[in-house]
Amino acid sequence: MRHRSFERSWNHYLSFIEADHLIGRKEEVALFHSFIHRQCASKRIINIVGMGGIGKTFLLRAYHRIAQQEGVVFLSLNSTDFLYSPSILVEQMMVLLCADPNSTPTHSNTNGTLYDCLQVLNQIANNRQVVVAIDTYEEMGDMDRWFREFFLRHLDENVLLILSGRQPLRGEWITNQAWSDSLINLHLREWGYEQACFFLNKRGITEIEKQSDYWHFTKGHPLALALFSKEHKEQASSTSFAVNVQAISHLIDRLLREVKGEALHRLLEAAVILRHFDQYSLSYVLGEDVSSTEFHQLLSLSFVKKTITGWTVQEFIRSILRISIKQKHPQRYKSYNKQCALYYLHHIDINDEYAWQVGEYFYHLGEEVIQTVFFQESHIFDQTLEQVEEDNFHEVETYFQKRRAENAASNALYYNRDNDKTIPYYVSAKHNERENELIDASYVKELGYNVCHLVKNRQGDTIGISIVIPINDETVPILKTKPVSRAYFRQLSTATEKPNSNPNSAYSGWFIRMLDCLDYEDAKTRSFLLYRLFPLLLSGGKIVISTPIPFFKQLMQMFGFIQIEGATHYDYGNDTPSPTYVLDVSGTKLIPYLKQLSETFIFERDDLHRVADRLQLTRREKEIFMYVHEEYSNKEIAEELHVTEITVKKHVSNILKKFGVKNRTQLVKRVMEMT
Repeated sequence: MRHRSFERSWNHYLSFIEADHLIGRKEEVALFHSFIHRQCASKRIINIVGMGGIGKTFLLRAYHRIAQQEGVVFLSLNSTDFLYSPSILVEQMMVLLCADPNSTPTHSNTNGTLYDCLQVLNQIANNRQVVVAIDTYEEMGDMDRWFREFFLRHLDENVLLILSGRQPLRGEWITNQAWSDSLINLHLREWGYEQACFFLNKRGITEIEKQSDYWHFTKGHPLALALFSKEHKEQASSTSFAVNVQAISHLIDRLLREVKGEALHRLLEAAVILRHFDQYSLSYVLGEDVSSTEFHQLLSLSFVKKTITGWTVQEFIRSILRISIKQKHPQRYKSYNKQCALYYLHHIDINDEYAWQVGEYFYHLGEEVIQTVFFQESHIFDQTLEQVEEDNFHEVETYFQKRRAENAASNALYYNRDNDKTIPYYVSAKHNERENELIDASYVKELGYNVCHLVKNRQGDTIGISIVIPINDETVPILKTKPVSRAYFRQLSTATEKPNSNPNSAYSGWFIRMLDCLDYEDAKTRSFLLYRLFPLLLSGGKIVISTPIPFFKQLMQMFGFIQIEGATHYDYGNDTPSPTYVLDVSGTKLIPYLKQLSETFIFERDDLHRVADRLQLTRREKEIFMYVHEEYSNKEIAEELHVTEITVKKHVSNILKKFGVKNRTQLVKRVMEMT
């Protein structure tokens, strides 16, 4: 009796704490209430699905508490506890049946047979509702068929089932119409911003700025929020996620439990660095063929999802893994990034459909400002551009009316989860006020509706505007008269101002006049607008922009724009010089421009691959050759490749023989001669 009393007291205490922290699952709780009250009699199975740390087990405990309150027998099991053994599963069920306060079994034998277990379950189900819940169901393996065909089929219809795991039910559960019709699919998502803030308040983190930091970094992942907020509470210091090695390590251990084997881990590492991947791009980055079997194992992971550009790893998990790789294997991280940049450089197509590849190329060049400002990840799917036409031109007029009503400074922060840093964007209220005087809806009407696009959020609201003007015979005369553009277009000589130098194109370039959003603190929409400029690089013309804003001046410099002499103006004020910048990617200049921007290491690595192929190095020799070239010791190479130092030494010896040299110093010299 003392033991049972102690157990009840602990259960009472833990249940109280867990109930207090059940956040953001109102719909899931309501679903369970309707489920146990059989409001839809045909639905007898709930399949809870979600990535590691999303709160599946926590929700099952909440269901258990509700069941106890409602007088429902609730048997909570975990597939890893019965070791793929039907007899242990039966034994555990019998133990739980005897312990459940709502069950009234006719005997207390916990060592019964399958027949005994079914008989007791069905007897209880005659008088009250019974729910059997199995967590981590994806680990059932071969027992899945036994459980479905030899156990469930013999249960009373008053026994309901909850199967929880990282993967949705497959196979017979879906292909058999009877089982499929019995299913309720419940996909758990991350918390929203308000739910995350509610949780953080409970953890004693009440500062709005810090709550925003936690939200941006974790994207509402419950376990991540719990771990990092615990670290913050214990350290009582400023938020710094990337340095919380212990929290990151714990997260990765939990998230990657479904990743089995070294080969799959290696594939996953390449996938998270590559960001958007398919079988071919993974093979390119790894320098070896990825088999279809290996690739499909990667796709089966719960946090890998299909996108319009291939596949990707869920944003938060990808960032956590990137941080981990960068901390533990900095050279491997750098090497994969090089290969990614080289892959995109070799596969860029002069077609708007492939503009994202240009963006990825810039991302993998490794410039942190570009990565942070242009790649606020979730914006890609949250917003769209809508072409302005006569029937929606009134929205342009409304936009400028709202803009004039809000004369405030623009003050946004771009956040980079990979390095846990922010980059500020600031434009003074004075500049915004002057911009309202220089441009309005009539500007769009005069130059043509096609120069303007509206940014729409998922609800269809207009939240931003883009005005990018094609440079052609019709627009140049107007641009010569307008503030901001006239300084550049007036100073062009007759020989250089001819717009249609390309007879196959309706324009010779683009003038970027305005990228704006109504919310002055909205970094995500500004990032979206900048990201949408990448197609201009594929247009085969000149890109022109004039700005006094330091933020944009820095970006122009990074992208290799040239400041034009004699095209600085003072349209924003006598004390505000505004230079004009031009990037010429006309004709065949795009690829040389991209190569010029890249660091030497990318092309050096390409040369190394050609040399290795010429000397017919094996796959492993080629891999070690790359590490040797980057001045890794034999011990460091062994740690990177998870092999013995003796194995590495043997391969290095073979490499030296194939190059006809005696040591590493001679090898470097020989490689330089060959490249």
